[in-house]
Amino acid sequence: MNHIFTAIEEDPKAEIQVDLEKQVVSLVGKDLEETFEINGYKKGNMLNGFDDIDYLQQMKSEIEQFESQRPF
Repeated sequence: MNHIFTAIEEDPKAEIQVDLEKQVVSLVGKDLEETFEINGYKKGNMLNGFDDIDYLQQMKSEIEQFESQRPF
């Protein structure tokens, strides 16, 4: 990321583009890009616009099925 930081220092108005799906940060109009790591759970939530509760709500039927198979 040092190349991108250096380019931003030289041009503070540089436009940054983040492609979360591809995990790439780049500068618009420049041939500079860097990859980044992100937790798969967090990435999925961000791509779907979920918070932790939304994520659990999405899995409600799976949770209920699991719960029904557990002895009490």
